[in-house]
Amino acid sequence: MVVSVLEKLDIFVNDIPPSELLLPVENDDDSLELVKKELCSYSDQHCSWLTSDDLEVRIVHKSIPFKLAQSLGVKQLSQHLLLGGETMMEWGQNEPLTTSLNNLLRQYRDGVAIMKELVQNADDAGATTVSFLYDERQNEDARTRLLSPQLEQWQGPALWAYNDATFTEDDFKNLRKLGGGTKELQSTKIGKFGFGFCSVYNLTDVPSFVSGSSYVIFDPHLEYLGQENKAPGLRYSFEKEKTSRILSKLHGQFKPFNEMFDCAFQDTKEYDGTLFRFPLRTPLQAAKSQICKISYGRTDMMQLLHMFWNVARQILLFAQNTSDDRQNLSWNSILIEDAISSAYLTLLQKLTSLRQNTEVPYYTLWPLATDENNDLITTLITSFYHLLVEEKWQIFYSNDGWRPLIHCLFLEDNFYQKQIGKVAFEYMENILASSNEQHLIELPTKIQAGFQNELLSKFCIGQYSFYTNYFIPTISNDIVSSKMRDDLTLHMIDHVDACVVSLQGIASIPTHPYGKLRDPRDLIYPRGQVAKMYSELDERFPQDKFTQTSDRCRVLLNLGMKSKTISAKWVKERACSVVQSVCSQCALHRSREILYYMAMQDEEEQNAIASKIQTLQFLPVMNKPLNWQYAWKGNENMSKQSKLCSSHTTSYMEETITFTNPSDLYSSHFKDLVGSTELILGPIQSRNRYKVQESVLNKIGVTVDYLPLESVIEQLVVFSNAPLLYKIHARCHAIYEYLEKVLKCQPTSASELHNFQNKSILLTKKHGFVEPSLFALSSEHDCAPDLFTASIEGLDKYKLLMNALGITTNFSFSVVEKKILNKKETWGEEKLSDEAVLQMSKLIDELYKVSFTTLDNNQVSSESLHLPDTRGYLQPVNKLCFDDGSKLSSGNLLCMHHNFKVSIDMLKWLGIVSKTQKRLEGSSHRMHFGQKEPLTTRLRNILQDYPCDSGIMKELLQNADDAGATEVAFIIDLRHLPTDTFFDKMYAPLQGPSLSVYNNKGFTANDLKSIQDLGNSTKKEDPNSTGQYGIGFNAVYHLTDAPSFLTKGPDVPQGSTICMFDPHCRYDPSATVEAPGVRFTNLDELRKDHPDSFIGYLENEFLQTEGTVFRLPLRSSADSDISKNVVAESDLRKLVQEFQSEMSKCILFLRSVRKASVVRIDETGEWHDDYSVKSKVSKQVNVLSSIFYSKKQNNNTNENLYAPEMVRDSYTLEITDSTEETSTWIIVQQVGAHNKESVPDIVKEAFHSGSLRLLPHASVALLLNTNIQNIKSLFTTSCYLPLPAASGLPFSVNGHFALSSSRRDLWSGTGDC
Repeated sequence: MVVSVLEKLDIFVNDIPPSELLLPVENDDDSLELVKKELCSYSDQHCSWLTSDDLEVRIVHKSIPFKLAQSLGVKQLSQHLLLGGETMMEWGQNEPLTTSLNNLLRQYRDGVAIMKELVQNADDAGATTVSFLYDERQNEDARTRLLSPQLEQWQGPALWAYNDATFTEDDFKNLRKLGGGTKELQSTKIGKFGFGFCSVYNLTDVPSFVSGSSYVIFDPHLEYLGQENKAPGLRYSFEKEKTSRILSKLHGQFKPFNEMFDCAFQDTKEYDGTLFRFPLRTPLQAAKSQICKISYGRTDMMQLLHMFWNVARQILLFAQNTSDDRQNLSWNSILIEDAISSAYLTLLQKLTSLRQNTEVPYYTLWPLATDENNDLITTLITSFYHLLVEEKWQIFYSNDGWRPLIHCLFLEDNFYQKQIGKVAFEYMENILASSNEQHLIELPTKIQAGFQNELLSKFCIGQYSFYTNYFIPTISNDIVSSKMRDDLTLHMIDHVDACVVSLQGIASIPTHPYGKLRDPRDLIYPRGQVAKMYSELDERFPQDKFTQTSDRCRVLLNLGMKSKTISAKWVKERACSVVQSVCSQCALHRSREILYYMAMQDEEEQNAIASKIQTLQFLPVMNKPLNWQYAWKGNENMSKQSKLCSSHTTSYMEETITFTNPSDLYSSHFKDLVGSTELILGPIQSRNRYKVQESVLNKIGVTVDYLPLESVIEQLVVFSNAPLLYKIHARCHAIYEYLEKVLKCQPTSASELHNFQNKSILLTKKHGFVEPSLFALSSEHDCAPDLFTASIEGLDKYKLLMNALGITTNFSFSVVEKKILNKKETWGEEKLSDEAVLQMSKLIDELYKVSFTTLDNNQVSSESLHLPDTRGYLQPVNKLCFDDGSKLSSGNLLCMHHNFKVSIDMLKWLGIVSKTQKRLEGSSHRMHFGQKEPLTTRLRNILQDYPCDSGIMKELLQNADDAGATEVAFIIDLRHLPTDTFFDKMYAPLQGPSLSVYNNKGFTANDLKSIQDLGNSTKKEDPNSTGQYGIGFNAVYHLTDAPSFLTKGPDVPQGSTICMFDPHCRYDPSATVEAPGVRFTNLDELRKDHPDSFIGYLENEFLQTEGTVFRLPLRSSADSDISKNVVAESDLRKLVQEFQSEMSKCILFLRSVRKASVVRIDETGEWHDDYSVKSKVSKQVNVLSSIFYSKKQNNNTNENLYAPEMVRDSYTLEITDSTEETSTWIIVQQVGAHNKESVPDIVKEAFHSGSLRLLPHASVALLLNTNIQNIKSLFTTSCYLPLPAASGLPFSVNGHFALSSSRRDLWSGTGDC
């Protein structure tokens, strides 16, 4: 609560009297007590070791925050500590104390003056003893319990000053007034103006001392005694109990005083004498000091003590109380040493302003050392020169004025007296001419004798010092003339060995021809091994005077002048300088010397040099040789003519020399191999010189052992583009030999030659350069100049090269073909010469042979390939034929040239047929079958579902009926027909026994197309056709592999045609897998030239008018892919006899066929009528047929095919055969049904989808009479032809039933119709 109240009062604290503001404090018994603010304090951290009892104040309760206590005006405990001191320094000026002290110290810049003042003050105080001590202790254990934490930094090294006098109160008062001392009014005091003590601020910013019972510390900056302190100095008296109690706890503050000059002040509370402590100012403290910026370290203090020791006697001379052990010195000596010497010097300085004659030496009135044994004179001389050294007397004269000794330098006498000393003196004068601090003064030997050596030594410059500190550092500057500089340098080289080494790293040695100064390490010994890589213009050779003696050469060599070797970096610089040379011969000479030098080095150094120079343009490029008549790579980038220097003008003709980097160059022994495509290394060898090995050239990147194959081949390309000249064969074969060698050593490099297969790089004997793609290793023919053979051209010995260039045993098919095709472009419509015809014959023969060497489909194009005809003109190969010697009745055919020699196999491969076959091709058309699988396979699969029985004849009968034929004949032809004038001898196997089938109806164009659509006959789309699936005709392949037919009629294209089927492509020479059938037209012309081809179709017997004869040669071999069944004559007779027994039943329900017969022609050609059957219908049959025809025409669409308008009719049919068996039938036929709605939906859907195309047609036949005994055998179940199934009905039934695929049984499947 109290804290809360105080926080509220915080803002009104200035309005509350201090005696009325009470604060809580804590008693020893933990009880609280309210005490007046003026009696309270709060403890900060660094005074935590103090108690309130020590300072007679109470500490506020710990719950009061420091900030609140400060805000309420409560003083810190440390402020009470400072209140124990008495202000020690006052000043009346308006300027800060630090500024006043800074101004005052300008009179005490000499460190010795500080100690003089302290001695003087001690003497004024009546002290008899004064002691000084330099204390280097860091006092790390005295950094706490100080008057202020800021004093910690002043606990380090210090200067102590002790005297045995004690301060009086007057002395303390004098310290309080800066510049207002009272000693000037006291005749017994020798101090001046009371300023003496202030000189200590040269050393420190915080002086302190103990004297009697007082401890005094000064802080002019008001910074180190705490922020609360406002006085620049405090005095603490141990006589006061409170102060004594506080100070007794400042262990860190007084620890440095303990045992220092018997001081135990903290314990005894009094010190007999005065002990000053001056903590030395550090560089960091000096930087921020406002009094003095000078810091003191150990070196400074040792110098200060030494200087004080040298003047201590003079100080004590005039001291009234202080004395030393030399008081027995004579008064005269002391008076001379101090007063007279000083007066003497003062006189000389006064005279400097009166000096008019500068020719009179400045030292004319100076005392000179003599050999007389006079102590007073000796004392005067000694004291005179001693004071001259210690104090700043401006009595030394240089050209530009009077100088104190501290600003003077002299040359040592033994150096100055030499001839070179005068040069050195002038050099030094020029160096110091611009200096305001140091001046070179002439100091004669007689004057130098008055100085003690150790006093004058720091002002004298000896020979070593001159060279080391002045000459060598400035030798590169234009201080004096080059002659004087060189004299000084040579003197040093000859006489000052200790300094010579300092020349390293300094441009100091003049070089030819212009005197440029060089670092000795950058010099080249003119008579050394490496000098040949340099010229005088490089300014690397030292001037002659520096190498005229062996000693000077030795010195320069020791300093690093190069003689035998240079670094790889230097070699690089030499290589860079080659292209910068004005003279081409100088550049060439330098290039050679670089290589010679490198060749002389060891392996490691060669590698180092190579790494530096291999990318530099310093090697010469060989110019085009006189006997080289081709392009030369080295001449491509030639610019202007090179110049020659004066030394080469008389002995060399001007020529262009190009330089490039090693990696672009090839050894000179490769010039014949790549001179046109790569740069060749120029002449680098010279007589009487070490030969540069190829290993050295290889290290820097010159190609010496392996050439890029591409570059070598390109050389051949260059040769090929130039006229054939002398030595071309030798040069080319040298390249071929090299390539063969490389391929033998590096087989993988063959891939680099692949891109040159189409470039003219192989030289032939008569026809120049040719592409490798036009070569083969061997050939039966010499096909030059179109194709070439390596063995003929003498190139077969380069086997690896030939292989790498893709040259194989045989020519490439495409290359040969291209050559042949190009003949058409070459000759056009012109007539070929006999030689050209022969050449084409060779090329075609070669093309044929290479077509079998690869797996590719190497087939020539019959349209683009042109060969010579009989007249010598090029014709497309598909228009040509070969003369087979046949005499044709007509035809304008192009036969091949009689000199064009080709084999039968080649003719077949070329697609060139005989004259006869060409004539046939003109009268034929290929027949295609649309299936994707092989035709033989398709037929074999069909036959698996179709029995080999009399059904074959039934199918042919049905096809004839569907075609509208009225008569059908089955002819067993057992003859072997002639083949002499057949279309082709390949047809000969088909001229044996056969089954021929005749009907009196010719094919239509649609029939010709349908018979090619295997298993896809258009009869499926015809609801009025009795056939189904269109596979009926294919049943003949049970008997034959090559059926054919000849058909005549008004609907047959061109009136007549022969169609032949060859699924095996075995008999028809023009048959292909895609077109295994042929249709011949122009039969009248063909019949004249090939009568044997027409005998088998029985034209004279059956085809005088319209009709068709199928000829089915019986299969005589089991190597068929359609069926393995060989059909013998007996097999055929058996099938026909089986069919013959059913022929009368077969025509019962046929719509068109009214006669069917079986005829046999024996081996002799005699005809036999074996059997026949005829049918006769009443006149109504014509009406019925028209009704069916009308229905067929009106129902070509799918609409209502399943339910046409019902039509019913009846007629009688009489059947009679050649055995005189007869039967008469009444037949009722109907199309459609009474109730159309009775048709099942599934049937309707099948008709609409097209999957069912059967006309709802049915009929029954009732037997009226017969002469046949077995009546039941006459009743059948038919689908226009009898089926094996028996109905058991007493009449015959016919319907457009759905049959199985074999057409033998009613379809019995359970699926949809």
